[in-house]
Amino acid sequence: DCPKPEAGSCRAHCNRRTGCDFGRLSFKTSAHQNQDYAQVLPTSVLVFDVETIPDVALGRRLYSLAGLSDEDVAKAMRTLRLQKTGTSDFLSHPQHQIVAISAVLRREDALSVWSLGDENSTEPELISRFFDGIEKFRPTLVSWNGGGFDLPVLHYRALKHGVACRTY
Repeated sequence: DCPKPEAGSCRAHCNRRTGCDFGRLSFKTSAHQNQDYAQVLPTSVLVFDVETIPDVALGRRLYSLAGLSDEDVAKAMRTLRLQKTGTSDFLSHPQHQIVAISAVLRREDALSVWSLGDENSTEPELISRFFDGIEKFRPTLVSWNGGGFDLPVLHYRALKHGVACRTY
């Protein structure tokens, strides 16, 4: 039986093979079919992406590269990483410096898209603003490879700058 007969047709919101649909989101369980969709979805969802560059100041200290340009230090860091791994020049998490954090926040009936800070914002400012948003909205976090890259880099860089987030 259709849990929403007023919809006129079960096809308006149910898919008999997978359960109920909410826009493009499919729920494969039927436990929520007697609830409002607002009760099923998180109140607040933050989709985010962190952009980084090599931390050339760290590279200079770590590899004794004083006197080289930033570009040459970055090249040396990547070359040394490739020599170490044998397969990739992708730097380890602590060697990334955050230069931008972009986000999409969905709250109840509102959707906001923005990038934190501007081209003059420091790394501690960006991290602090990101953590402030987590404190304020307490969202479910969504990111592409967030657990494998974005969040570990945020953790290392927050430790470096002494930025804390009580909620997170």
